[in-house]
Amino acid sequence: IENEKQRIQIQAYPEEKTIKITYPKNLNQEAKKQNIDRGIKKFLQYQTQIFLEKEVPYWSQLTKIAYKQFKVNDATSKFGGCIPKTKVLHFSSRLIMLPERVIDAIVVHELCHIVHPNHSKNFYELVRSFIPEYDEINKWLKKNGKMILF
Repeated sequence: IENEKQRIQIQAYPEEKTIKITYPKNLNQEAKKQNIDRGIKKFLQYQTQIFLEKEVPYWSQLTKIAYKQFKVNDATSKFGGCIPKTKVLHFSSRLIMLPERVIDAIVVHELCHIVHPNHSKNFYELVRSFIPEYDEINKWLKKNGKMILF
C-alpha cells in the first residue's frame, strides 16, 4: 500500500494470514522491491528470533545439550547450522514459516550436532530419541522446504 510517509511499515495479521506493507508513494519499482524485500527479511528475522528465544533453551534443557548462543540470519540454502567446537547454532530467518513441529526437529538436529558433529548413525539415534517422527518430518521438509528457502 502506498502512503505519504517516507518509511516502510510492516504489520502482521496472523488471524487473517496476511502481512500489510506500506511504502512511500514516490518510490520507483526497483526501490520499492528492494525496500519491501528488506522489510520482509527484517520481519521474518525478528519473528524467528522471538520464537527461538523460547524454543532453543527449552530443547537444550530437555536434551541436556548445552549451547553457547544461537544466531538468526538470512540463510537461503539451509534452515540451520552448528559449529560444534564453539557450540554456536545458526538458523535461517525463514524458519518461522514452518510448522512448529518441523522447527522443533531442526532445533534438536542442530543441538545434536554439538554431541555428534556428523550425520552418523549415533547422531540420528540421538535426534530420534527426542523427535521420534524425525524421519517423516525430514521427508516433509525435503519435499516442501524449497518453497520457503527463496
